Amino acid sequence: MSHAKMSVIADEHSKGVNEEGCLDSNGIYVEISARRLQLEAITNRAKDSTCGAVSTFIGTTRDNFDNKIVTKLEYEAYTTMALREMYKVGESVKTKWPEVVKVVYSHRVGVVPVMEASIIIAISSPHRKSAIEAVHFSIDELKARVPIWKKEIYEGPTLEPAWKKNECQARGPTGNDLYDQGDNYFYGLNSGCTIDHVKARQLWLTAAREYGSLDAIGRCKFFELGNPGEFPKDDNEIFATFESSTTPAGNFLLGYCYSVGIGTPQNVQKAFNFALEAAEQGNYGPAMLHVARFLIAGKSPIARDLKQALQWYEKAASLGVASAQYELGKYLHERDSSDREAANVSEGKSYVVAAAKQGHETARCWCQEKGWAF
Repeated sequence: MSHAKMSVIADEHSKGVNEEGCLDSNGIYVEISARRLQLEAITNRAKDSTCGAVSTFIGTTRDNFDNKIVTKLEYEAYTTMALREMYKVGESVKTKWPEVVKVVYSHRVGVVPVMEASIIIAISSPHRKSAIEAVHFSIDELKARVPIWKKEIYEGPTLEPAWKKNECQARGPTGNDLYDQGDNYFYGLNSGCTIDHVKARQLWLTAAREYGSLDAIGRCKFFELGNPGEFPKDDNEIFATFESSTTPAGNFLLGYCYSVGIGTPQNVQKAFNFALEAAEQGNYGPAMLHVARFLIAGKSPIARDLKQALQWYEKAASLGVASAQYELGKYLHERDSSDREAANVSEGKSYVVAAAKQGHETARCWCQEKGWAF
C-alpha cells in the first residue's frame, strides 16, 4: 500500500474522530464521506472499457428494528484506520478474483436518514460472476474488519439510542485504537494526519481513563496528563507498565525507559534492542525513527551504520512519520561529502516539504527559509 494516494480532511459537521478521506491506488478506491452518497458517480468510478459487468450493493437505513421505529442512523468512523482496512479488503478482492478490474467502496459518516445509503460498493470485471462474488465477499469483510460504528435513533422519548455491533467489533474504538490514533497525531503518522499534540494528548487520556490502555497510561505519566494524582508519576510503575505490555508501542516505550533511566538503570543497548524489536514487530513508525537515530548517532555501544540508518529513516518516512521525513530530507539535502559523493537535493527537499505539510514546525521553518512552497 506504499503507493496508495491518501487524503483526509476534517469535516466541520462531524464529531469526535470522524473525518472525510479517500485512498486511491491500483484500481482500488475507498472513501469515507459526511455527504450524501451518489450512486451514479460511484458506479462510474468502477466502470472500465474492458469490463462487461459492474456489480453494486447499496446499504440503506431502514425504519424499524426489533419492533421499534428507527428515525435515523448515526455513524462514527476511525477514519485513517478505516480507510486502511477498507483498502486491505479491496486488495483481498483483487487477490481472490484476479479478473476484477476496479473496486470502489464508499461509506458515509454522520447522520444517515431513513432510505438513504450508508454504504455503496461497486466492483467491475469482464464477466459478471467475479464481480457478484466479490461484492458479496466485500460486504461481509467490511462489516467485520472496518472500524465504523452505527447508532440507531428510535422514535419516542423513552427509547434510548443503541450502538450496534458489527460481527467482530464492539461499539466504538478500543483503547489500543485510541492510543494508536494519538500516536498518529503526535508524530504525524500516515499521510492523513496533521501533527496535533493537543488532540494526541486527548486521545491518550481517553484511552487511559475509559479503556485502561497500559500504553496510554504510560504516555499520560510521561507527559503528566490528567488530574493531579490520576496517574501517579512513579518511575517503577511506569517501567512495569511497559514491561508487561506485548505491543510494539509498549516495547518502544520500554526502550525509552532504558534510554533515559526511568524505573531502571540506563542501558543504551537494551534501549536500542527494544526499539528495534518494536520496529520489526509491528511496522511501528516511531520505533523505526528512533532506530534510525541510534544508528546515525553511533552512540556506544551502538556502532554507527549510515546505510542501515537511512533505510530505517526511509521506512519510517514511507509510513508518514513527519520527524523521519524532516530528518531524512535535511540529511539528503545537506549530507556530508564523506558519507556520500553528492547531496540529492531534490529528494531531500521532497521529504522536508512532506513533513512541513503535516505540520512539522521545524520543517515549516526550514521551507520558509529556503523559499519552498508547502
